[in-house]
Amino acid sequence: MKIFEYYMFNRRKHLFIQKKTTYKKLFFISIVFLVLLGNYLFAHTYLINNINYLLTSQQHFLKKQNLTFQYKLISTSSWRLWPQVTLAYPTIQRNIISESQTLWQAKQATLSYSLWHPFSLAIQLDGEQIFCPHDCVQLHGAPWNLYIPFLGGYHKETISLQSKEIFYTNISQSTWGIQSLQLKNIQTKLHWDSNQDQSNSLGYSQISIQQALVNFDSFPVQKLNNIQLQAALIKDNNAQNFASNLYKLLIQKINFSWNTLSIHSTGKLYFPHPQLLPTGEMSLHFSGIDQTIYQQLMSLNCCIQLKQELSQTLLPSQLNLTLFIREGVIYLGAIPLQTLWYDRFKALVKTYTK
Repeated sequence: MKIFEYYMFNRRKHLFIQKKTTYKKLFFISIVFLVLLGNYLFAHTYLINNINYLLTSQQHFLKKQNLTFQYKLISTSSWRLWPQVTLAYPTIQRNIISESQTLWQAKQATLSYSLWHPFSLAIQLDGEQIFCPHDCVQLHGAPWNLYIPFLGGYHKETISLQSKEIFYTNISQSTWGIQSLQLKNIQTKLHWDSNQDQSNSLGYSQISIQQALVNFDSFPVQKLNNIQLQAALIKDNNAQNFASNLYKLLIQKINFSWNTLSIHSTGKLYFPHPQLLPTGEMSLHFSGIDQTIYQQLMSLNCCIQLKQELSQTLLPSQLNLTLFIREGVIYLGAIPLQTLWYDRFKALVKTYTK
């Protein structure tokens, strides 16, 4: 009898503990469900308010640049797993009459929140995009994922951009020389400090591209691998012998490889405003020169005598060069190089910067 009573006592105790555990699980699941539901309802309302604020607040900035942001249709969806807003054909246009009126246009932009970036507004750009600064550039490929901070209380902010593939085609037949460009696995980050009164550090950028395929006019397709760029923009208020507004661009590294050739570059450039004529220097380090020259020449069906001479010549494996920039002109030693790329860049800055 005592054994039976002991057994029943232990069973009631076990059932009580099991029931208590079940209640705890149900309570925990209920709390999680309510939290998720509250977050969903809050995110939906907050998303709409922030998007309306973002669309209206940027109009003042764009007006100063003679630009206008427009879209054909806006739609909101509250029935999906996560709320989102879709803009059809978002467009940035010039307010002045010019040959190319459209500055940028995408087929569709989807705005939402991302659990992986809880303090940012996630923007996904789908379909082809068109840029028309001077000559129109058409971009295809995978969607662009941008993450823009929506909390205005922080001075230091970050914009991130990610895409698995971007493909460019030259639709204007201009003299840029590049017919097509394909970029794979792009990761970019732009940090900036909006509190310029307290800090001279304006921005810091990181760009990582796994592979770039470049198709020139008269050359076969060239492949660049592991492209890395890091640069910082600083306002130099204590500059002497320059204009009062002097910006210093610190290029901490530019790395990439082409076949067996590896290139590493660092430098420092000064940009006086509003002249925008850089002065500074860039150091270049080349590694694997001998292997690259041998491979490229041996694959050609010409230059037999040159091949024979090079096969008997010991070529250097590494080479260091320094490029000097003086008021927008690039020099290799005392030899000036072509600066068409900078002339175009300067024209763009003067066109869209006030």
